[in-house]
Amino acid sequence: MKLVLTKEELNKVVNNYFQLSNETEIVIDDGSTESDSESTKEIVAGALYSLMGKLTTRESPATFGAAIDSYPAVKIIQEFLDDHGLSDVYADVENWEHRI
Repeated sequence: MKLVLTKEELNKVVNNYFQLSNETEIVIDDGSTESDSESTKEIVAGALYSLMGKLTTRESPATFGAAIDSYPAVKIIQEFLDDHGLSDVYADVENWEHRI
């Protein structure tokens, strides 16, 4: 079984269990260090360059823009993830910048 909670959900569960005030912030030390963060940044940068390599070597051109349907772009991302054995099930689209 895998339980996935947002930070807010985890805070609520822990605060209720230990009868803490709602103002108590729960911080989990995952053992990561600043160097872990730096290597994550390098990995993300490498993945972006690799994705651009995929885009620039496609036989059919891809067009992106506000007036263009986003499905082809999503399909390209899904192909890229599949090619590299990655999943977007828990992709943190909204908060990724705060996590690296």
